[in-house]
Amino acid sequence: MQKTDTMVFQMFENKIDHTTYFGDVVAYVEGIHMIPLLPHSRLTRSQQFVQEEWDTYFSDLPTNQSVAIGGWRGIIYANLALIDPKSSYMYFANMTNDTYSDEVLDGGASRTWYLAWAAGLGGADDLYD
Repeated sequence: MQKTDTMVFQMFENKIDHTTYFGDVVAYVEGIHMIPLLPHSRLTRSQQFVQEEWDTYFSDLPTNQSVAIGGWRGIIYANLALIDPKSSYMYFANMTNDTYSDEVLDGGASRTWYLAWAAGLGGADDLYD
């Protein structure tokens, strides 16, 4: 049996909501807990949790871009580096001038940061021998 929710997001009296104040899109609800992506993220977001979250909500993101729109897509792919740094690195590295768009980056991040983040977690280990 696969878990659908592993956190309580909003609680008011006897109601529990899987939402945020700015929307109930899954990318918002899960993504808000992914930021900021900093070195301590490996301590606060276990690999098991991130894997469950990816499998439950985002595993079809590579083929279904509507799962995460705008800057949330960049946040989710950067979070992927916690369990699969190579795929995360390649997502950002393979952006060319034709496919690169600020729309996939959160306003507080950059492609350079996401590449450095994923590389630092081992995403570029085999690429530059």
